[in-house]
Amino acid sequence: MPIARSWAIAGTPVVGGSLPGPLGAVAGLDLFENAAEAGAAGGFERWKVEAAVAKQAFEQRWGIPLGKRVRVQLRGEPREREGLLRVAEEDQTSGGRDARKLRLSLAGYVFPAALIESLSRV
Repeated sequence: MPIARSWAIAGTPVVGGSLPGPLGAVAGLDLFENAAEAGAAGGFERWKVEAAVAKQAFEQRWGIPLGKRVRVQLRGEPREREGLLRVAEEDQTSGGRDARKLRLSLAGYVFPAALIESLSRV
């Protein structure tokens, strides 16, 4: 004897005892599609621009493009590190304008750009 189950989607009971098809799975998707109209216009685009500005500021400050092999001396470390220098993350509070607040990655080691004492391209 089959067991009857009751289903509810978003607190509304489903009549007939079965879940709706795929159309019910996309209910509410318009909230995401219309996010730009709701005031979040350009949020991701703005973030990309700010990240590019921070990257460019770092490259201008040190004269070395990110994504290249470098040798770096970090404050408080006895030896230099060498590897491919990449951006690990940007500090959300700086708005992408302060190159010193970038967190960089070098051979799997993540550190703030403010710790760099010297930097040279290999």
